[in-house]
Amino acid sequence: MKHQAKHLALALIMVLGTIIGAVGALRPVVTTAADGDSVTIQVNKRDGAGLNQVVDNSNAADVDKMLQDTKPVAGATFSIYNISDKFYSEIKNKPDKSRDELIAEAIFNSGTYTAGIEPSTGTTGADGVANIPGLPEKTSSNYSVFMVKETGTPKGHYGSVPFIIILPIENEDGVVRVYPKNYQVSKRLLTGTEDGPRDFEVGTELEYQVDFTIPTDITRPQNAYINFTILDKMTGVDYVKDSLAVYLDGAETATPLADLGGVLTEPGNGTIWKIVLAPTDPQRAGIYKDNAGKTVSLKYKVKTTQALVPDNAAMNELTFQNFSGGQNHTTKVDSTAIITGGMKIMKVNEEGEKLKDAGFVLSLGGKYARFEGTLPNITGVTWVDELAPSDDADKPTVIRTDENGLAAVPGLKYGDYTLIEVETPEGHLVPKDDDAKFDYTVAFETYSKDQKTITNYKTMGNGSLPSTGSIGLIAIVLIGLVLLIGAFFLRNKKNDKTA
Repeated sequence: MKHQAKHLALALIMVLGTIIGAVGALRPVVTTAADGDSVTIQVNKRDGAGLNQVVDNSNAADVDKMLQDTKPVAGATFSIYNISDKFYSEIKNKPDKSRDELIAEAIFNSGTYTAGIEPSTGTTGADGVANIPGLPEKTSSNYSVFMVKETGTPKGHYGSVPFIIILPIENEDGVVRVYPKNYQVSKRLLTGTEDGPRDFEVGTELEYQVDFTIPTDITRPQNAYINFTILDKMTGVDYVKDSLAVYLDGAETATPLADLGGVLTEPGNGTIWKIVLAPTDPQRAGIYKDNAGKTVSLKYKVKTTQALVPDNAAMNELTFQNFSGGQNHTTKVDSTAIITGGMKIMKVNEEGEKLKDAGFVLSLGGKYARFEGTLPNITGVTWVDELAPSDDADKPTVIRTDENGLAAVPGLKYGDYTLIEVETPEGHLVPKDDDAKFDYTVAFETYSKDQKTITNYKTMGNGSLPSTGSIGLIAIVLIGLVLLIGAFFLRNKKNDKTA
């Protein structure tokens, strides 16, 4: 891609998607424009998460490299306001202030500056480009001043601070090209590798990572960045205290949050933690200056709780807010959904009567479940090696049916389990060995919509037999039939001899 340097005379300051102060340090080449001429402002929106330095777009080679190193951002809407009359009035009424000071004030008070002004708008396409044509090069005989706001930000990004363009800017085709940078905010689940919603057992610790970038111009005049607030909202989990570690630009050694001037709280009500960065604190200016443009990674852990409802994906949302340019900018990012499963069983006899106090032990992969807490409100699962250990502390939990014949076990990971009947209601046949084992596959909606019915049969006299329909009972019935048939033939044979 070839760009003429003259097209790019506007300073490219890569700052949270913003070009500040209408070139500030780089004054454009001035040419004469006739009244009635118009210009097009072309916004080239890029995801600059990996680009943390200032790029001077008066150098075409640097711009070409920037375009190669960044991805276009589609769906960003920009509104351009002609603030010429207001801005020139400020220059006249505040002769003691420099142009850069007036620009900073305008950005900070962007809401007031643009009140009542009808904007021209454009939205970036797949190439990250939005063209807003027909803008006057002069307003009231003065060169026009435009404020550009990102009024619609794609999901997963946080938008640019308002920036100002002051004409004239030399070009050959009437197009003013700007390249605001858009940092991406992300939240990733580091535990597990599968795509899509991930299923977990209650009491499981999960590790997450949140990435965002400190704006390059965070210490600019007028403190246009008032604060950054990061809210991590999740249901069905608790934050693991003291698990937060902060890393800068992928460093192996964690940086204390306090070194970045950050404060972490646990507000509750679905917000597991909240971090506030306050760059307006004079004591922190040096910290932010030293770390401007760096990617911040927050690694931390949460633990799934009994509040994680089976078959319902938990809310998992990161909210990033920055108050800057006189506005509060909010971006929400949905992370990988987490979910848990469960099982329900119904115990009846052959007459359909619901059986209370049938007891089962849950097995998975040759181990047996011992639940923390009281069913169904369990807080964790430990898998022990023996079905009947001598130490009571290592014994698996017996899952018992209630007066309605029901037993429920929430908070299970998806998989193939085995229920082993260890206690049989009085007056019913006791299944033995493999006849006491029942397969159960935990999957989506096996808890909320499905239940497994297990039948016990009433005893026939004293003793106990395997339950009806089992292999053991069928064998006994077949043996009985063979004996009866044999007795019948022997009797007939005896009768024939007597005759």
